[in-house]
Amino acid sequence: MSITDHRSPETGDRARAKPLSRPAIVIMAWAMFASTWLVLSLPVAAGQDFGTSTIVTQTLWTDGTTPFGVTAETTVMATTARLVLHEPLTNRSRFGASLRNGAELGPVMFSTEPIRIDEPPVPGEPSLVDLELAGQATGVGLGPGVYPLEVQFLDESGEPIDIIVTHIVRVSPPVEAPINVAIVVPIEADQPLAPTGRTSIDSGELEEISALLEVVERHPTSGVILAPDPETLYALSEGNTVALGVLDTMRTLARRHVTLTRPFADINPRTWVRAGHAPEIGLQWEAGAAQIVSALGTEVERRWWIGAEPPDPETASVLVGLGINHLTAPEQTLEPLDGDAFPVTLMEPFTISASTGHMTAFALDDGLRETLESTIDPMLAAQRLVADLSVLYYDRPSHHRRGAVLLPPSGPSWNAEVLDLLLGALRDHPLIDVVGLDTLAAVTSPARENGTDAGSGPVLQRRVRTRPVDDLASFPSELAEARGVIDSYGSVIGPDRPELLPLRVSSLAAASHRLGPQERNRYITEIGETVATSLDGQVELPVERRITITSRDSVIPLTIRAPDTDHRLNVLVRLASDKLAFPDGADEHIALGGDGPDSVRLDIAVTALSSGAFPLRVEVSSPDGKVVLAEAELTLRSTAISGVGVALSIGAGLFLAVWWARHFRRNRRPTPAE
Repeated sequence: MSITDHRSPETGDRARAKPLSRPAIVIMAWAMFASTWLVLSLPVAAGQDFGTSTIVTQTLWTDGTTPFGVTAETTVMATTARLVLHEPLTNRSRFGASLRNGAELGPVMFSTEPIRIDEPPVPGEPSLVDLELAGQATGVGLGPGVYPLEVQFLDESGEPIDIIVTHIVRVSPPVEAPINVAIVVPIEADQPLAPTGRTSIDSGELEEISALLEVVERHPTSGVILAPDPETLYALSEGNTVALGVLDTMRTLARRHVTLTRPFADINPRTWVRAGHAPEIGLQWEAGAAQIVSALGTEVERRWWIGAEPPDPETASVLVGLGINHLTAPEQTLEPLDGDAFPVTLMEPFTISASTGHMTAFALDDGLRETLESTIDPMLAAQRLVADLSVLYYDRPSHHRRGAVLLPPSGPSWNAEVLDLLLGALRDHPLIDVVGLDTLAAVTSPARENGTDAGSGPVLQRRVRTRPVDDLASFPSELAEARGVIDSYGSVIGPDRPELLPLRVSSLAAASHRLGPQERNRYITEIGETVATSLDGQVELPVERRITITSRDSVIPLTIRAPDTDHRLNVLVRLASDKLAFPDGADEHIALGGDGPDSVRLDIAVTALSSGAFPLRVEVSSPDGKVVLAEAELTLRSTAISGVGVALSIGAGLFLAVWWARHFRRNRRPTPAE
């Protein structure tokens, strides 16, 4: 319900304002009073809604044998109220227009006499008024249809100062082929998982989710379909006692209501296909199903994709490969239909082509969403939605079975009170049957290529509009790298350790299309920092150690410690040096902590390739070598002579021996006689 501000914009230059004289002040005061009286005394255009009056209760439909009643509440200074009935709406466009402020509602059929409001108006205090169309509903000869009805609040002069527009749905039994409506109830919180991996459902969101579940519980035969968000379920399972209580209620309801699978994060599958990372869709789908089954302990419906973006043929093939063969598609995301062949709102299933096969789809009607968003008055929202569905029925009364999927929008227009009123109104509504998705798909006649009234011919195939998708840039590769870090961490501490679950969940949540690039990067950064912090200091190596080896082939002792861990660590010890060879290999897999020893001594066989001092690098990492836990550099001094050195020394010695022998013989040779 919109709020109209009647105040005039302020004008003038305050910085240069001059003091007003007393006569000027008196004149201005009288002018303001007169203008206010004039505004309040003017008739209000049909459909005007100032947000000061609301519907408390209302008869949502009548067959003409029962009176039509309205109880309204207002805070305007009204003394009387009346009902004004207009001629029936002939099409859905006129119905949509009747919801807008100032719309022309058409000729007046009947107006009740003003009824005095029992409680005298008090500024700012609400007043209640009961209004009724008793015999007039049949006395003026109402036929089947949807009639705009004004609830007018009048001042002492009888002029309207506030108006609510509602509708009478007039039914004439028996009704043939009522429309089928599948109501999907999303159960979700806004970003329930923070980048740090902590859950973040506040108390207000918990109350809203709990209220929705209580409504579903009050209507056990309503046939609504539950669509829990897997990320929200995870957050509830990690929450406080209140959150666990909400989850327990949901678990009970899931045993009685069809529960849909959703991807773990709210992803746009086309985005991932365009980025060349289609496997992410399957990963999210399977993770979402697993989370719902784990949290609720029930089987899930895996054949429907309920999303905001329909798939192109390539993306549809990916969904078909996952066993998904039905979907919903917002009408604005589809190519428009031929208005001559399809003159009324399409309420039949159609197909969307896939590279291999096709998918059956129902359009999410934009008009139903706009009807819900036309007011924040719960009673009025429920009434308008019932009226809108009734208009859809009267577009093609007694036609073949038609149907729709109602997926409520997020926002203040949809809440537990609206759902409660809507389910109550539809329980015995003769024009509307609330059904499950399987029933909807089975009994609703498909649309045909040659138009609304065609009873045969090929099934209508619709094309998805070409729409831009998010550019993921380097995010998919960064996400894959982060998940690799998580796997490496798991190989160190064990794949089933509880520390891994928040990290894996964060890597799934990071893919949500609701997040911007910076928010996505925060998830990736937090994953890396969490792993680094968790492993920091878990393994200790010798510090500033010097080792001397005196022979070419030696054994070096190396002790690796894990003093502060309460669980087993599986690590890889890797050695490297330019002046050493490792006859038994440079890599050694060991286990530390837990039930095993806190320290392990390695006796490393080495072969010195030269003498002198040189570094020996030691690195302790995850078994796959991708995450480093500790590293150190030891100094080795070799006093051993290598085989080449020995050979050179022997050669040099032989050379010197021969040289000295020859030199000695030359010096001892006799001198000839003179």
